Amino acid sequence: MVESNAWFAARIDEFRSSPAGEPRQSYLAEFKIKFHALGAEEARNVVKRLDLEKLWKEFESDDDEVTETCSLIELLLEALKPEEILTNYVAELEKLLSSRVVAPRVLSLEQILKVASDTNGLPLLLARVNLLNSVTQRIGDAELKVANLAMNVIKRVGKAPEGPKLLYSGVIMRSIAKLLSVDPTVRFRVYEVIIEVAKSSKEALAASVESGFMESLIDSINSDDVLIKLNVIELIIPLALTEDGYKYLNERGFVSQMANQIEHAKESPLDALFIPGLIKFFGCTARSNPYEIFAKYPVAVLSLFDLIAGNDMSILPIALDTLGYISETVQSKYALQDLKVMPMAMKKIGELMQNSTAEVKISACSNLAKILHVDKSEQDNRIVTLTKSWFDALGEDPLKLVVDISRLPFNDLRNAAYEVLVEIASQQWGQESIVNYPGLVEFLLDRRNETCKQCKETKYAMIKNLSESDVIDSSTLDSLKTYVQEGAFYKGSDIDYEVNFEGAS
Repeated sequence: MVESNAWFAARIDEFRSSPAGEPRQSYLAEFKIKFHALGAEEARNVVKRLDLEKLWKEFESDDDEVTETCSLIELLLEALKPEEILTNYVAELEKLLSSRVVAPRVLSLEQILKVASDTNGLPLLLARVNLLNSVTQRIGDAELKVANLAMNVIKRVGKAPEGPKLLYSGVIMRSIAKLLSVDPTVRFRVYEVIIEVAKSSKEALAASVESGFMESLIDSINSDDVLIKLNVIELIIPLALTEDGYKYLNERGFVSQMANQIEHAKESPLDALFIPGLIKFFGCTARSNPYEIFAKYPVAVLSLFDLIAGNDMSILPIALDTLGYISETVQSKYALQDLKVMPMAMKKIGELMQNSTAEVKISACSNLAKILHVDKSEQDNRIVTLTKSWFDALGEDPLKLVVDISRLPFNDLRNAAYEVLVEIASQQWGQESIVNYPGLVEFLLDRRNETCKQCKETKYAMIKNLSESDVIDSSTLDSLKTYVQEGAFYKGSDIDYEVNFEGAS
């Protein structure tokens, strides 16, 4: 052990006395090999016995050439427990946060984040108010990587039971208030942290509201700047998806305010740009509270279907994604059925699958799969009758639409079509449709028809669903089960295919 310590200490001295660049990189490479050869406990003991003060002092010159020094310190600190890093080097970490060079700031924040992510380290970090205040100030850093690391640390702190009280009082609260006055970019970084904290618990939400920062964010929705309004919506959505968050926003009047904005958006070209964000907001909240949203804010939901019925291809994918997201739960499917607008939407999706760009076709298929999805445990006569009626509303021959796409020479398109077939194949009416479609089962079982890995996996999931059917004849079922047993990537001989599928169309 003494010999190891002497070797590492000597190498650190040689490292420090060598010029930056290739010479230091050479020492660093040798150091890493030797250090990684140590066991975890031995490496930890070596670091504890080394005098790292000289290495930390290298940052005092604010020299740009400190990359290798950062790498060496990072390597050494890996051997320590997070709480040991904080206890032994808190002063050094805090000092690096104010370095004019990016690398030391990143090094410091990465170590602090490690502490914040550790069960034993976090309580110790919460007691270091000055350090946390310095981290908070780095949310306004001009270097995005530094700002993101600082945000992640404060998010971790804010999720601790005592975290919100710490953030929303004293010097840290004052630092947050100052950051909100810097510029929109920094302001929304702070708001992102506040939302992340607020949605972590009922108590954290209450503290965020009491601080006044939540009100400041919500009031930003009244800005004349459409980009700011869209940013507010994007930030608010995760909060609205929590039970307490939605309750707060509803009582605050935010939800009804958004519904009013949709109703009047068409009166102004600029406000019309805000519609996609509003639709996304209501789509996300409707998934959790479909009957309440549909009943209280019908204009918002009907606006979604207006977008789907329209021909604005810049907005259509967002509208389709929103409908797909809403439709995934059985409760939402029944709520949508009551609106009596789904047949129109399904017909439009069928048209898009037939005549649109590849990107829109993929979106149409992927969201159709979500619309048709029903967990097997939730399937009963009522819900599968509903999904069949929606599928039939796609057009005169809906299965042909899907099959035609599954035979196109484009991987993304084929996979999107297979996603639809996966959902169809999980329901009895779909199984019957697939088996009765001329040549389809033979086409799907012929492994030569598919070379794409992802497509093979999706097709395998579909065939597995078919193989579990109790309405398919025994001969076909045996072929399906054999395919499943062989796996998604089984390779058989051409002779085997010709024997198994002779006369297949």
